Amino acid sequence: MSASRSPGTGAVPRSQHGLLTIRWLGDRIPAEAQNAIASHDHRTGVQADTLLADALKIADVVAVIDARLGRQALRDVNRNHPLEALRSPLADRPYLCDMLEQYTTKHGLPVSRVIDIATSSPLPSQ
Repeated sequence: MSASRSPGTGAVPRSQHGLLTIRWLGDRIPAEAQNAIASHDHRTGVQADTLLADALKIADVVAVIDARLGRQALRDVNRNHPLEALRSPLADRPYLCDMLEQYTTKHGLPVSRVIDIATSSPLPSQ
């Protein structure tokens, strides 16, 4: 099982990092934000259907794609057909494109614009 180490907590399954985060933050953030953080990884079993939750799911998917493909590859994606361009290099994880399509379509966000925002970040791919 893949795990990350957090100070004072021991090994934490990656799927539970959102739950750990809301335990750390507690009441310092609104309940809607807590639910969004808890639900952004479907493996927690927590569900949230708010704009904030969906925005975090989009950000999480794009971060995973960025880490898998690299920032330059993400910058080079065909902006006219970004989902089609991403499906081949992400064939081993088709759910990433499915989720990106689902949540961007739901909120009327062009995938190309989401990619533009992500690739404009000065932070390196992780």
